[in-house]
Amino acid sequence: MWVLLFLIALFAGMADTRKRWILGISFILAFGLVYCFFLAAWLYVFQFIGYISIVHVIIAVIAIGSAVWQLKKGIWYEPGCKVVEGEKR
Repeated sequence: MWVLLFLIALFAGMADTRKRWILGISFILAFGLVYCFFLAAWLYVFQFIGYISIVHVIIAVIAIGSAVWQLKKGIWYEPGCKVVEGEKR
């Protein structure tokens, strides 16, 4: 965010249109390159996690446990819809 503010401050003081284009295009290219590297790094991290079988088992157990807990809570403990109370209708 600070880099963007700095860029806007540079644009405000620049009178030459050619220099504005050069600065703007270089900023967009540099930002895109850094963003690409950042996303590629996260992709490799998630691919590495995907190769570990135990992670799949842990995610499945958490998902099934959460579903059972929500069904149990919804059916046995709090039956019915309680979006709006009767007095507020």
